[in-house]
Amino acid sequence: MEGSSSRGPRPSASEQEYAKFLEKVSRTLYIDNLGFRVTKAMIRSGLDQFGKVVGVEILPEDNLSTSLCVLVEMATEKDAESVIEAARELPLLIGGMPRPVRVLPAEPEMFEDRPVPPGQKIEFRWVYPGEPEFVSGGAYKEILDRHEREAEMLMQLQQEEELKLLRKQNQSLRDIVKTHDTLESAKRETKKLADAYGLKFDWKTLGSDPGSDARRKSL
Repeated sequence: MEGSSSRGPRPSASEQEYAKFLEKVSRTLYIDNLGFRVTKAMIRSGLDQFGKVVGVEILPEDNLSTSLCVLVEMATEKDAESVIEAARELPLLIGGMPRPVRVLPAEPEMFEDRPVPPGQKIEFRWVYPGEPEFVSGGAYKEILDRHEREAEMLMQLQQEEELKLLRKQNQSLRDIVKTHDTLESAKRETKKLADAYGLKFDWKTLGSDPGSDARRKSL
């Protein structure tokens, strides 16, 4: 007697491929509002605290972009959710920029190499003058051209502000290093003088109140 199977039809190769793609999408993050000087290494370093980063893909820039956008693939969906939750609760800064990044779940349309959904066929055709699509397409192109010019001006201003901030941060770092070097040099010279005169000198007590220890003992 032959037994009957309750299993349905086996998924096709295209269905299996698309299911695998959707699984990847579920653990991938879309991050924008990044500075143009942010690197993949900076992004990895900023997100490794939430989970394992599998890959970082910088999305192609267009003339309408005013910030860098990336897709970050995490090891698990839970890791991706941890990043989204952290960015929702507190500002998430990457690359030393003062503006927080925006973190969203990735969408299938964000992947250039996305497979065609099973059962769907993509068709192309030429559109000729006089057709409604041709007229609407021309109007849409004019709007895009105007937005492109406006975005170029905005991006230029934004990059100038980022460059000013970077220079300010570098100058602050140089000042801190210079102050540290000056203090270290003063410590060395003070020690030389103390050794030359046979004096005991403890740099840690410099500037402290000599009577503070006595007062503490009397309490």
